Amino acid sequence: MASGQLKIFSGSAHRALTEEIAEFLGVSVGHARLQRFPDTEVSFQIDENIRGTDVFVVQPTCADVDRHLVEMCVMIDAFRRSSASRITAVIPYYGYARQDRKDKPRVPISAKLVANLITAAGANRVLTMDLHKAQIQGFFDIPVDHLFAAPVIIQYLGTLDSPNLTIVSPDGRNDREGRQRAQGERRRARVRLRGARRAVGSGDRAARGRADRPGDHHQHDPAHDRAGEVLPQDQAAVGRPAARPGDPQHSRGRVGFETVCLSRKLGAGS
Repeated sequence: MASGQLKIFSGSAHRALTEEIAEFLGVSVGHARLQRFPDTEVSFQIDENIRGTDVFVVQPTCADVDRHLVEMCVMIDAFRRSSASRITAVIPYYGYARQDRKDKPRVPISAKLVANLITAAGANRVLTMDLHKAQIQGFFDIPVDHLFAAPVIIQYLGTLDSPNLTIVSPDGRNDREGRQRAQGERRRARVRLRGARRAVGSGDRAARGRADRPGDHHQHDPAHDRAGEVLPQDQAAVGRPAARPGDPQHSRGRVGFETVCLSRKLGAGS
């Protein structure tokens, strides 16, 4: 067996996902037997030599969370005892992630407990997606690769012919992330806007310079000084009156404008 050879194994949580990953990578899913005893205990046996290989265990801890979590730990222990060189737990959905703090008296921090279980089972690395809170990575004493699905989803939504596309945030954390992405789109739109204005104005820049000499008449266009600002017509697009800087409504108006920017970008398919 070649040292460091890639091996992918699947639990019972989502075998179809494992097969799709393996097909994309051009490898086959590892051979193993995963069964249950009459009392529902998990039985796992590897049917091939994995000594010195790089093993990836794909097992989202979705419902039934406890069943799939214990199953993953049993599988990791089997790989560790079979002398795999490295074991990576691929957990697209990290169960118990919402229990990441003591928000009430006499409650556990279950997200930390799950991290301890995975580490104690023998995992060398964890690959997960869209954790409820990014600081959950700190619960692990092993490396964690935290991936995000939003870029792929946004790219897909951009291909849809839906000019009135609306994105709804299920909780406050996602709302903050949505604002950050909208702010990024707004900054990029501002750069494009300024670049376009420079391109349009480059031809008459010399003429404007001559008009600024004493004795000449030139009407200054204030729009050149407002590149990237939230304009009244943009405020009206979200159903709010234009707000001035310092007004309590000003910051909320900017959030609405950011949402419009993102919606327009997705609707345009850019």
